[in-house]
Amino acid sequence: MFVRRGRLGGVARLGLVAAVVVLVACGGSQLAEPGQTSGVTSTTVPGVAAATAQVTGASTADAVTSTSRVGSVPPESRGEGSVLTLLDDLMVEAEHEGGYERSLFRHWVDEDGDGCDTRREVLIAESEAVPTISGACELADGLWTSPFDSVVESGSGGGLDIDHMVPLKEAWESGAHAWDTATRQRYANDLGYDHALVAVSAASNRSKGASDPAEWTPPNDAVHCMYAAIWIQVKARWRLSVDSAEADTLRRMLAGCGPDMAPESPPLARITTTPTSVAQRQSEADAVDGCHPDYEPCLPNHPGDALNCGDLTAAQKPVTVLVIGHDPYNLDRDGDGQGCTG
Repeated sequence: MFVRRGRLGGVARLGLVAAVVVLVACGGSQLAEPGQTSGVTSTTVPGVAAATAQVTGASTADAVTSTSRVGSVPPESRGEGSVLTLLDDLMVEAEHEGGYERSLFRHWVDEDGDGCDTRREVLIAESEAVPTISGACELADGLWTSPFDSVVESGSGGGLDIDHMVPLKEAWESGAHAWDTATRQRYANDLGYDHALVAVSAASNRSKGASDPAEWTPPNDAVHCMYAAIWIQVKARWRLSVDSAEADTLRRMLAGCGPDMAPESPPLARITTTPTSVAQRQSEADAVDGCHPDYEPCLPNHPGDALNCGDLTAAQKPVTVLVIGHDPYNLDRDGDGQGCTG
């Protein structure tokens, strides 16, 4: 189940919390209709049929906005942008073998410079009680429920792990081995999609390890539909592949889930699939109509910083810097990946 929560001084994001799914008998078990559980307001998360669930440990007075596992509707209804359509569009191929090291994915950085690293940003966003923040982003008085196994943690969140929904090693084997260092860092700290990172119990995270859904699923059955949907969303966002066993398992997991309701998928991440060596990229670009390898759309490939924004046409602006921080023409003055925006 997912609950929308706010970040102090930041943008609201969705956090995972454990759920007790309310079932009713009607020709078999199905989810209760929205509004049937006292004290809980039901809404729909993109890609998931709305249903009512009780948040573990929450009192009636602590009403929360919630959604739960999707219901049981045949999966044939594949709207444009649905989770099943996203799965169909993923490349199916064998995993890349060898070369992975966790250090290749720099994680828990403070990308926005507010003093809180990615780990604490997730803890703050997913706490069921507004945590106290002091000093160097030290947390206290928080409350979390691990969605994988319903383990409750309070205080600083020190007993929780921040799980990459698609583990770093799995990402490496599915395409990240071809990325450059900056892209792997963005993946490891992805706060751009609310469900890419989630606070879970240390035990469940260690149990999951680098496994994909064919090898491991959460002990909490109530989140299996959401788990499969989010796994697919993350892989689609970062244009990662799936292996055949993984794809088959995801289809089985979604077979008993509700209609996708044409969800609003997270935006595709800007990734670099060209070689990491600048010299290699330069050599390849020379053979492609003289386009500079570090920018989109096509810009003339001149040596050094021989081009500036005033040299570009309106059709060439804004310019996308493919690897943030590597900007030979110095077009992206604020380092956000977009140049010549003024």
